[in-house]
Amino acid sequence: METPQPPTPQGPPPYGQPPPQQPQQPYTAPYYPPQYGGGGYPAQPPPMPPPPKKPVRWPIVVGVLLVGLVFAGVGVAQAVGALRGSSDDAREVVGHYYTALSAHDWQTAQGDLDAQLRAQTPPATLAATWTQREAAYGMFQRFDVAGYAINSTNGVTTAKLTTTVRYKSGASEPKEINLIKENGVWKLASMP
Repeated sequence: METPQPPTPQGPPPYGQPPPQQPQQPYTAPYYPPQYGGGGYPAQPPPMPPPPKKPVRWPIVVGVLLVGLVFAGVGVAQAVGALRGSSDDAREVVGHYYTALSAHDWQTAQGDLDAQLRAQTPPATLAATWTQREAAYGMFQRFDVAGYAINSTNGVTTAKLTTTVRYKSGASEPKEINLIKENGVWKLASMP
């Protein structure tokens, strides 16, 4: 009997015999030199920096709007107060004028007129006009303001008072009185 011969590297093993076993080598990954401080593994690119954060602007916008609303509210309140104060001041000037006329203080009454009307209306004219009115209606009692309008255009402030002049005799007459501010003081711009 023949003894089987081990296979030679030159040929295949005889029929029916298992192939010869070759010693197996353990698998090792290829080595790459470190580029980014990593180990011996393949180099990874540096991580992307996070996108820059957008500054939060909405609190600033809301704050600016709130401040604007506060200033607008204060401005409206001051304007309404100024107009109301202006109408009160205008009423006082008209009251002062009528009080001076009823006391026959023509010089003081003339002082309540604006510069243009003052130049055109001397105290004697006031005396003649008012004396005729007293003869027709009686002595002055009071005046009532039915309405007013104040306007300011190009730095000129004017007012229009709708009034009713009442006399002690019971007579009354409607009067529309125009006023203008001169140097911050209301003056009559028309003869009532």
